[in-house]
Amino acid sequence: MAMRLGTFVRSAANDLGIGKIRSESQIASVIDYFVGPGIPPRTESVPAHSVRSAELDCETRVYWNPDDGVRWRAGRAIAIHGDGYVVRFPNSQQPDIVRESELFTRCDLRLPDPSKFLAARISETPYWQQRRARFVRALVEQRRTCAGLTALLSAGIDLESHQIEVVRRVLQDSVQRYLLADEVGLGKTIEAGVIVRQYVLDNPADHSVLFLVPPHLVRQWEAELQNRFRLGPLLGDTIHVVSHGADLGVYGPVGFVVVDEAHQVAHWVAAGHQERNWFDTLCRMVADPGIRLLLLSATPTLHSNEVGFQALLHLLDPVVYKEGDLAAFRVRLEQQERVAHLYHLFRPDEEGAYLENALDQLVESFPNDVRLAEMAKDLRPLLAYGTDAADPLREEQVRAVRSHVSEAYRLHRRLLRNRRADDRVGGLLPGREGLKLWSYEDPAMAHLAALLEEWRCAASVDAGGAATDYGRLLLIFAQALACDPEVLAGLIDLRIGGARDRPALLSANEVKQVLQVAVFDGEPSILGRLRDAALAVDPKRRLGELVTRLARQFANPNERLTRAVIFASYPTTADNVFAALLDRWPGRVLRHGQEGWQHFCSVPTFRALVCDATAEEGLNLHGPGTMLVHYDLPWSPSRVEQRIGRLDRYGVATKVRSAVLAAAREPYSLACAGYLDCGYRVFERSIAALQHMTASELETLYPTALGDGPDAVHAAAERLGGDEGLVEQALAEIQVLDQLDAVDVPLGHENFSEVLGEADIEQQTEWREAIDDWVTNALHFARRDQGGRDSGVWRYQFRRPAGEGGASTLM
Repeated sequence: MAMRLGTFVRSAANDLGIGKIRSESQIASVIDYFVGPGIPPRTESVPAHSVRSAELDCETRVYWNPDDGVRWRAGRAIAIHGDGYVVRFPNSQQPDIVRESELFTRCDLRLPDPSKFLAARISETPYWQQRRARFVRALVEQRRTCAGLTALLSAGIDLESHQIEVVRRVLQDSVQRYLLADEVGLGKTIEAGVIVRQYVLDNPADHSVLFLVPPHLVRQWEAELQNRFRLGPLLGDTIHVVSHGADLGVYGPVGFVVVDEAHQVAHWVAAGHQERNWFDTLCRMVADPGIRLLLLSATPTLHSNEVGFQALLHLLDPVVYKEGDLAAFRVRLEQQERVAHLYHLFRPDEEGAYLENALDQLVESFPNDVRLAEMAKDLRPLLAYGTDAADPLREEQVRAVRSHVSEAYRLHRRLLRNRRADDRVGGLLPGREGLKLWSYEDPAMAHLAALLEEWRCAASVDAGGAATDYGRLLLIFAQALACDPEVLAGLIDLRIGGARDRPALLSANEVKQVLQVAVFDGEPSILGRLRDAALAVDPKRRLGELVTRLARQFANPNERLTRAVIFASYPTTADNVFAALLDRWPGRVLRHGQEGWQHFCSVPTFRALVCDATAEEGLNLHGPGTMLVHYDLPWSPSRVEQRIGRLDRYGVATKVRSAVLAAAREPYSLACAGYLDCGYRVFERSIAALQHMTASELETLYPTALGDGPDAVHAAAERLGGDEGLVEQALAEIQVLDQLDAVDVPLGHENFSEVLGEADIEQQTEWREAIDDWVTNALHFARRDQGGRDSGVWRYQFRRPAGEGGASTLM
């Protein structure tokens, strides 16, 4: 169809945008593409069939040359009118109607020389320049303040120095592959979320992220990415959150991989065929060093599992840390300990002679380090007797030596760890208020304990070289007894009753221990009586005691604890606890794992959340006024640490108070509570750094517990506890080793987090007003609140047509 000359058109044959018909034939059309006033148009010949007429959108910027071909007028096309447009020009009381053939609008070519606009006598009013200049200044100042790390300011988080330093360290590295090993509750999720958000902001059209997380954490991660980091619209599109063990092949090439609870994945190196294959697939997926990789683990198992720790480092750097070369890896571990002790001695606050001696030891330890030798030569005159200890140059050079040693000789420069004891972390965590023993009378439990002692004595006689195995079995029985005698009866049936199907309530290791340890002479008779006695116990007594204690706690006007997270090790027991509490508080109790349990954290009217062992790792269950109740206590201190870590987390002011339900005359429950409380003080402070020690001490406890029963447990608690006990010694040693892995703030960046935090508070109003003035007042975008009027979050929405309480968007 023929078009009038001067008509606005588009051609599918190019991407130049809107032009005007200059001439046409049946074969080809010639189109002029207007670049700007006073600039010759670009003329293109295109196939006639590719041309379609184009109607200008409302508020499109147009240009009109009404008189002498020199003076131009710029305006906004409001609507089509016959063979022209209604155009609003600046400072005009009424819009004009201009023929289409006389109007021009810029094509999509870049303007080659903006001065041509001035030559054509086109300029805007100060109204636009002033608001846009203020807007640009605000954006530049924001970027300057956060050093270009805009995700720090644009995520819905509080700014904390230890997290900022981790984010800064990773994002300012050209190779973003790190193991984030902060202790439980310090915010590894926040650090990873900010880093991923920055990646998305920097690559808006070319990003792909894959989160690999334990199955029970998938929904929690999705909620965090949506609510804290504003990445919800990308979930399922360019960002995927999937479970460990998922089919990685369906996700294709990815640019960023995040592995949460990465120590679980590392254990798969020595696991079965299926898990090993999945680990190998993950290795191939992240083999390219250009792929960003974050491994998150509060327990990277440095000493307790050398194979697993090597596997984590192999994922980060497969060239330097070749899988399987454990001999060389152990040599590096030994060097790590030696360097850590020297690093610990060399601190800026020490006197000169002490520093000089430490410096000599460092140089002797690394005789081939030319850089270290040069730095030592420059530093020594500043350490001489009589020199000023407060000389800033001395402190600067001491810190430079520390930084060099840390970067060059720690086990891996891409392992970043913050501990609860660090100065930057102090005051950010609620802390722990200790353990309260909820003791109650139940004669049946005393009888069961006596029968278990009979089994222990008989087993210790026949154990031979298997004392550790029988001791481990003893503590499995003891924990089941403390939790639920019905569970104990099920364990006994599994051991002597001929059952070989693994009950859902038991772990694979527990089943293996129960079935594989040889049955000694006379054991079936003793266990048979223990099982019958266990089945005869009325579970309502223990459940009723729990309900009574909680009701008393919630009703106490002097207490601020009005909610509870309750842990029972076994799922069937947790189900029974849930039913009993639900009967007391209908509609106000939730069971972890059931639909909607996440509402416990956000809806304060819920009284209790009941969990089993599957909720002990990774979940955020903290909230104001929440206490932790152990329906039973695991013998593993690391499991108890993980339980408490669900509540002892960044962002909560209420100290974590723990309570444990224990029968007064059941000695194993009381011994276990003392072992954890007096031996490790786990209810008063974090012992996350002691995972190696807790595992080895449990192995030591098994055979002694078989021989001496609860007395051996009390003796172990005395040996471990106290100011001079093994636990305090181990923590002091770990503190020395951790200094190498600590996130060191480089020279010149000491105040970065402080300046950023102050700017975020003091300048937010100025920044917001500058942006709002330009986007809302000048450009007429509509401002829409998100998540409620008081959430402090909004979006700017393009508005068409006019009639929504204001003018249409001027774009």
